[in-house]
Amino acid sequence: MRLITKSEKKLLLGWGMLFVASLLVWQAFAQGKKRAYFHLLVTQEKGQNALAQLETNLELLKSKWLRWRKAAEDITALNRYFYGEKTGFEKLRQDLNILFQASVSQVSGVRYDYGNYDDLGIRKVRVNFQLITSYFSFKRFLHELEVFPKFLMVEDMRFSEIDSESGRLRINLILAAYFRR
Repeated sequence: MRLITKSEKKLLLGWGMLFVASLLVWQAFAQGKKRAYFHLLVTQEKGQNALAQLETNLELLKSKWLRWRKAAEDITALNRYFYGEKTGFEKLRQDLNILFQASVSQVSGVRYDYGNYDDLGIRKVRVNFQLITSYFSFKRFLHELEVFPKFLMVEDMRFSEIDSESGRLRINLILAAYFRR
């Protein structure tokens, strides 16, 4: 007894060949899709890496911008400690006289060395002088200088004479004052 006839065999063979052909076609399409998928996967990974790098750069730029903004605020706050360009020299002389009177000291040989303005519009003026005073008056002078509302900085200090009997000090000082345009 035969289970299938010749025509059914041909039909099954045709269907089988069609099935195998369709599998090959689908395999070819699937291979292309698989390549495209992996290509897109690699592209996505590169994009995510680039995005992570951009986010890192953005954070660095934000922190730099915040530091520059803080520096600008600091410079604005520091402007009140600088002397002005127009009346600053006269004001510096008055301030030094106030400091000298507060310390009850003898001052001699006051010289001013004027520097040039730098790129930021800041100019340093060095004030050289000799101070003859007692130790306690010198401490008071340094304290007054420290709490003074303008930015005066001790740039150099040399003790040229220390008299242990009388307690007198002879000090060569260089103060730096800063001017802003």
